[in-house]
Amino acid sequence: MNIVILTARLVADPLLKYTPSGAAVCNFGVAVDRRNRTEDADFFECVAWAKTAELICQYLSKGRKCGIQGRLQARTWEAEGGKRKVVEVVVESIEFLDKPKEHGDAYEPPASLGMSEAAAAFEDDNIPF
Repeated sequence: MNIVILTARLVADPLLKYTPSGAAVCNFGVAVDRRNRTEDADFFECVAWAKTAELICQYLSKGRKCGIQGRLQARTWEAEGGKRKVVEVVVESIEFLDKPKEHGDAYEPPASLGMSEAAAAFEDDNIPF
């Protein structure tokens, strides 16, 4: 079984590209705080495809909190200096866990990202974990 669930913040704005065949692909990095340490975090690279990729780039930016469900994937390729390898999270669904400051209460995330009404009602101070 290969399932990853993360509550994280984006470390930079997501990057949207298109393959030669026209498929959207979004790459972004996230930081996940460790449960018992306030200063430590783990960093992960993520990739999303198709409509999910486009929606992530449209609605998320650096510092935004999100819930990610996906799977781990390792891939290798040849580059200058030898073989390269990366292990990344392939995003299958994502939820917004905060609201951008500039949108205030008028912000409504798209339903196609899997955002539940209950999750939208939480603010950082009210999340029980």
